[in-house]
Amino acid sequence: MKARTERTRPFAMWKWYLGFVSMIVTLGWFFGPPGVAPSILFGASIGAVNFFLLYRNCQSIFAGAADGERNGKVAAALGFSLRFLLLLLVVAVSIYIGTHPIGLVIGLSLIVPSILVHTWINRPATDEASAFNDEEGWETWNPSLAREEVTDEDKV
Repeated sequence: MKARTERTRPFAMWKWYLGFVSMIVTLGWFFGPPGVAPSILFGASIGAVNFFLLYRNCQSIFAGAADGERNGKVAAALGFSLRFLLLLLVVAVSIYIGTHPIGLVIGLSLIVPSILVHTWINRPATDEASAFNDEEGWETWNPSLAREEVTDEDKV
């Protein structure tokens, strides 16, 4: 059951991503200049691959940090930088071939609103007994020092 839950969470974000991509490609097709819609679609596909590689790379970095394995972290850091070089190469070649640069940037950026919407919808519930609602704790807080005030009772 746990493996299914881990698979469905990222899929929910991809549903938002596909929705944003289809909406923006449709708007670009009807209202944009020629060549913008395919550029948005190509940029969105590059953005999806880039996000997947970033997600996988971060998992390997943090797994290596948890295991204490130094070689795994170095390899993951190299993979992180190679991802940027590959992205730069693909964007440069696609602009050289004739992809519309504004459509490409819009397509690359569509992953951000889908992550924000997915995160906002799936945020944890807040309760009234939260630590942020503790009125008594704020009475001793000194905002100019960014710490609690030291009283005579604390010094003893």
